[in-house]
Amino acid sequence: MANFCSECKTENSEKSKFCSSCGTALVITQSKMTSFPDAIKLFFRRCFDFRGRSTRAEYWWAILFLILVSLVLAGIDALIGTFDSELGIGFLGAFGGLVLLIPEISLGVRRLHDINKSGKLILLLLPMYLSFFFPLLDSISLISFGLSLPLLWWAIQPSNKETNKYGPPRL
Repeated sequence: MANFCSECKTENSEKSKFCSSCGTALVITQSKMTSFPDAIKLFFRRCFDFRGRSTRAEYWWAILFLILVSLVLAGIDALIGTFDSELGIGFLGAFGGLVLLIPEISLGVRRLHDINKSGKLILLLLPMYLSFFFPLLDSISLISFGLSLPLLWWAIQPSNKETNKYGPPRL
């Protein structure tokens, strides 16, 4: 993917930050929406990257992937007898959830950055994660639901089209 200068229309390499001809700062754009396979690649490639931005399409494709992985792991847990119906999770599901926890959080932080919000707002999910690890705390479930609503609202918002303090848009 090449970057084209908005001033002189010169084609520049993918890694260029400035136009090789006129020196103008390049805004990195994509010509199409992120596809499901591309979003999964980005999810794993940027799994420990808490900087930068992730588009709405990149975020929701990755969330779909995480849901599918959870369902497959739950099915395997049920087949091999490691699913605990009282807790609502099995060994493989719990292990997969722990392995994907940091990449999932980094994705959420980048999505918040994309709409020019602080990544620290992801901490609103802390009560929800606590309720998974301590299922006896039923009052946390209601609190976590209420706290997660703003995050859901922000996740469905369109990307901020301008460069913000978290970087240029990934259109």
